[in-house]
Amino acid sequence: MTNTETLIAKLTKDNGLHRIEVDHEPVEDVLCGGWAINEERAYGVSHVLGDVPGEGIRYGYRVAGISQINPPDEHNKRTRVFFDLVPAPEMSHLIGQPSPSGKTHGPVSYVPTATLLNGTGHVEESTDGAHAVIRGVSVFVDAEGTVHITVPAGTEVRIKTHENTD
Repeated sequence: MTNTETLIAKLTKDNGLHRIEVDHEPVEDVLCGGWAINEERAYGVSHVLGDVPGEGIRYGYRVAGISQINPPDEHNKRTRVFFDLVPAPEMSHLIGQPSPSGKTHGPVSYVPTATLLNGTGHVEESTDGAHAVIRGVSVFVDAEGTVHITVPAGTEVRIKTHENTD
């Protein structure tokens, strides 16, 4: 399986954030794992992002490999996967942005990596308007024709309009 998904790890006080902020455990040690995920799916994970609810994406790492897989046992009913992580500057445009997976109930969700790096590559039409994501820039044109643009923090925005020559 090719590495096609990014794992979004929700970091809460009970799920890793306390270990980082209070215990001063290295972020990589917290995000690397013990995640209860399917072993086969784990081999398709290319990146791990740390999402702090209410704050957005705080950390971004690339998966360099899988360091350990713990099968289910008397203490854990699910397989636990540990990743080797390295910094992922290619994901820096997501830092400070809302989670690309939206609101989730569990500690782990997934998003196609290509969507995060390149965007959707196509326009999604709905009754509310049209939406596309390109390299982290979200463009939404609502039903009234108003353009809404959301860009990653620190992004320079230049707008050029053209006069209608009809």
